[in-house]
Amino acid sequence: MRVRLLLLLAAALALLLVAFAAYQGRAEAFRGLSLRGPVLVSSHEVVVRVWVMELNGVWRPDAGALVAVGHQTAVTDERGVARLVIPSGSYSTYVKSSDNRLLPLTTSLKVDSNLTMNVWFELTKLSPENIKLSVSSGSTLIRLHLSSSGDGKSFISYPHISALTSGGAPVTISRGDGEYSYFFQQVPSWPLEIVLQVEEELASIDPQSSYVPLLSIRWETSA
Repeated sequence: MRVRLLLLLAAALALLLVAFAAYQGRAEAFRGLSLRGPVLVSSHEVVVRVWVMELNGVWRPDAGALVAVGHQTAVTDERGVARLVIPSGSYSTYVKSSDNRLLPLTTSLKVDSNLTMNVWFELTKLSPENIKLSVSSGSTLIRLHLSSSGDGKSFISYPHISALTSGGAPVTISRGDGEYSYFFQQVPSWPLEIVLQVEEELASIDPQSSYVPLLSIRWETSA
């Protein structure tokens, strides 16, 4: 009877040891578990207003312009306004006019509160300050010297030139339809010299009706 009691006690002790080991294992597992609440990042409204000034000097809202702030995109309405909700942070920003001939604005934007961004695409006719012609057989080398005091980023399109040939015939040298074509080159600094070769012997160029289309992009942000 005594032996049987000892065996029962030994079995009970063994079960206690097994249960204790299992508890310790679960305690170790929970000790390595990290419990954190959700990280909350505040969001803000970013209002972007876009305008275009045509070559005639008239400003208009740029309806249909594409605005991208980080991965968020929107298109401006008929008033040239786009609205986005953006989490706090710093983002690459892209504004593309509805006029595909105009190059886009690319910049960075820090969002830490509600803010408004104004973007102006300004088109002007830049008249050459000096024109030099070098005529050879069947062609003419034209040198245009230009200067500007415009702010922001500046880009040029193909020159629009009114000239007379050596035979006295009027000729217009340009690209694209209308008063300007695609803008393709940023102006690194002023003054600027543009050199182009035309397959025509020119006698003169009219400086009053000849120009280089200039695109100036300006922007500002405010709370």
